[in-house]
Amino acid sequence: MDACTPETLDAFRADLSIAEKEAFAAVVPKRASAQDGHWKVWETFIATFTGVDAYLTKLDRKHKLCFLQVFATRLRRGIIAPGGKPVRGRTVEDYLRTVGSEIALVVDAGDPRNGDNGLHPSIDSLQRSYRKEDPPPERVKPVPIQLLFHAATAVALRSNPFLAAVLDLLIIGFFFLLRPGEHVYSNDNNHPFRLMDVSFQSPFGIYNATTVTAAELAQCTRVHLEFTTQKNQEKGEAITHGDTDDAIVSPFKAVARRVQHLRAHNAPGQTPLHTVFLPGGQTKCIRSTDLTTMLRSSCKTIGAALGITCKEISARALRAGGAMALLRAKVDDSTIRMMGRWKSWAMLRYLHRSATDTTTFARRMIPGGTFTIARHATLPADVHPSAPADPLY
Repeated sequence: MDACTPETLDAFRADLSIAEKEAFAAVVPKRASAQDGHWKVWETFIATFTGVDAYLTKLDRKHKLCFLQVFATRLRRGIIAPGGKPVRGRTVEDYLRTVGSEIALVVDAGDPRNGDNGLHPSIDSLQRSYRKEDPPPERVKPVPIQLLFHAATAVALRSNPFLAAVLDLLIIGFFFLLRPGEHVYSNDNNHPFRLMDVSFQSPFGIYNATTVTAAELAQCTRVHLEFTTQKNQEKGEAITHGDTDDAIVSPFKAVARRVQHLRAHNAPGQTPLHTVFLPGGQTKCIRSTDLTTMLRSSCKTIGAALGITCKEISARALRAGGAMALLRAKVDDSTIRMMGRWKSWAMLRYLHRSATDTTTFARRMIPGGTFTIARHATLPADVHPSAPADPLY
């Protein structure tokens, strides 16, 4: 680079700056903020040791590992944790990953956590011991669709456009297996579906929600939501749903109501589906807390009969609820995983255990456990030398 002209260097630096900004933009704000917090805790920890910098540039591999282990231990015990309380093993792993990645990015020596083949045994063993000690993770309780029907009845009794919109988004989240940030407002990763991301289909064609006429919509029976910048998305792919026999609890009708509301207020195509135009000219965005409030309101009334408490229900459980509904409807696992855009089978394994009715298993195991193992005639080599031979007669 020393031989490059000033112009070449300036152009290089400019493009490098662009690349760094684009790479940073790929990390969701919540994650970026967390990583920044991890590094600050590390800097505070290192500052207590004279002569050691945050990038451990003056230390050999053995001493770098020692500092990482002490950092992990103090973090785990809550001594240096931001909340002052012990943290879970996965949290310690996140901190160590952030620190290791930052050091590797700045120092050519690489990630100090690593050995010759992946994680160094001292770091790997420490993390595995933390995971074994941790209590089981808290699983989301799938939302039973009875809560949606109860909410629909309650909302129908009140003429409130905001509550009507909350109900529609509950229904959309359930049937399309959505994460909250994909269809409601979120400060962390606000890339929800927009009016322009919706299309309707009839036997005569497909119409975008920004231009579909009332007559065309009346003939449609299917709705498509196209993924653009949502998490785990396949860009340009769409999830499709048809209608149900219910007048309210239907993905097609819920999306159609949202589209009609936005079109009635001349909303542009970029308007998120969670936008609500209220009387008096006010505009409001629906958040996940609004969905959770409505779910818990219904849960207070019928939750006991469903075996669910209000604390076990939230907007993020809609995704699991929709998957559970598909599972119990005998939809195959691969299709559910595709619709939910899951990268692993973890969620479906959990749902299978939750959905399986084992009430009759013990009774069925009595006849099922009665069997005889078929074998070939005993060969001489199979007979123990001390075993007496059976007489033929």
